[in-house]
Amino acid sequence: MAKKIKKLGGKLPKKKDARNFQMETYTKGVLPPPTKIDHASRLVGIGYMANDTWNSCTVSTCGHMVQSWTVYAERGQMNISDEEIIEAYKTIMVGDDQGAYSLDALNMWRKRGIDNEKIEAFVEVEPGDLTQTKLAVQYFGSCYIGMRLPDERMYGPWTTVTGVPKDTNGHVVNICGYNDATQMFTVCTWGEVTKMSYAWYQKYSDEGYAVADDISLNESTGKTPEGFDWNTLMGDLNNLDNVQDTQPPVDIEPTEKKMDKTILIIGGVVVLMIIGFALLL
Repeated sequence: MAKKIKKLGGKLPKKKDARNFQMETYTKGVLPPPTKIDHASRLVGIGYMANDTWNSCTVSTCGHMVQSWTVYAERGQMNISDEEIIEAYKTIMVGDDQGAYSLDALNMWRKRGIDNEKIEAFVEVEPGDLTQTKLAVQYFGSCYIGMRLPDERMYGPWTTVTGVPKDTNGHVVNICGYNDATQMFTVCTWGEVTKMSYAWYQKYSDEGYAVADDISLNESTGKTPEGFDWNTLMGDLNNLDNVQDTQPPVDIEPTEKKMDKTILIIGGVVVLMIIGFALLL
């Protein structure tokens, strides 16, 4: 009997950091993205990147991004081993494999690296913004996105919107292509190259990042897209440590916990009112 492969997630609720670089800062006045980009069809055997045994999607997606980058930079597909993914994931995971924060994964990738591969920076994309996401794929080859998946069709297909987003169903994937004609993104996750509708993305995505792996390569090969403000980005990069390392980011509280606290506060007020009325009688 064939072994059943698990599909695990592991993205914890989004962390918010006001110091993050913002995509809109560098794309004012740029030309619209092309109607179709494919950075996926040449990928083979992308694997689970340990996301079938660990809640490591925040780091596993980094591995999938490297695969796409290296193939389409004509370097041959680089496959980071599961062991390297796990080793990197363990440096940021919460508790005993309770998942990790996307922002922690990206900061770890920039500072520590994964299998000796480090990124230069990351730029935050407005969640659910189709244009910014497409520009991320155009400029940087792919887009790292986090989702709060519904219970229905949590494991796909991600084509028809159904159900409400759940904080407990967090998952990260790599967008490495899109097609306006079909209204579909191409994503890498769980050992597959699959499709995700624009509508699904807009409903369930709660964070996204364009990841700068090798800006010097883009500049030297003349592939820098027209209109992108590379000078400002390079200036920000030169001041990166002063900007991103001075204080810890602020967590965004999960929706469910906020609701629980609200209920407790309301309940407490009601109890105090009852006690007050009883004392007056």
